[in-house]
Amino acid sequence: MAKTVHICGLFRADIPELSSLSDGQVWTVNDWYRCYPKMTPDRVFNLHTKEALDESLAVEGREDRFPGDYISEYHMAAESGTQFVLLEQWGIANEMLYPADRIFDFLNGHKVQFCGITAMILLAVLEKYEKICLWACPLRDNEYRYQIQGILKAIKIARFKGVEVECEYETDWAVRLTSTEPDVAKTYDDSIALLAERLRIQRR
Repeated sequence: MAKTVHICGLFRADIPELSSLSDGQVWTVNDWYRCYPKMTPDRVFNLHTKEALDESLAVEGREDRFPGDYISEYHMAAESGTQFVLLEQWGIANEMLYPADRIFDFLNGHKVQFCGITAMILLAVLEKYEKICLWACPLRDNEYRYQIQGILKAIKIARFKGVEVECEYETDWAVRLTSTEPDVAKTYDDSIALLAERLRIQRR
């Protein structure tokens, strides 16, 4: 059986039955507990700094993003075996820092727009997963659609490395990519590039 990872976003309508994901690891993002209260992922990726999260939570109307004491949710999941992939140490059991230096070496100078799903795909390739399945990440709102370009490039890299990738959104993404507003997309790309460089500097 191929070494498989299921990468899950947060769009609940697209999530498969958990029993169908039993053939591999389940990786998901930040506030998985808000959408999937019965889900115990193998890994949760939160690629924000704690300072940036606290600033975001201080803005009125952002309480829905990380409701309640999300750090307590992280600690409880860690006790059940979930590993947290972070940019900095938060003092959570079983946490790991995202290996930005190894990813940059692996990319060998190729620029890839940085976002959570892209980061998951690249780490799965680095860790020699043979099959990657993407679920519940249609990227339909204005913020997330600007991540499409980077994710499609990460999928291309994975396939070039011989990894099988299943993603039901690819056709839709390709169509929507051509309609992305170039000025807005460039601003998003620039901000992501700055974050990626910051990660690299942190690991030097």
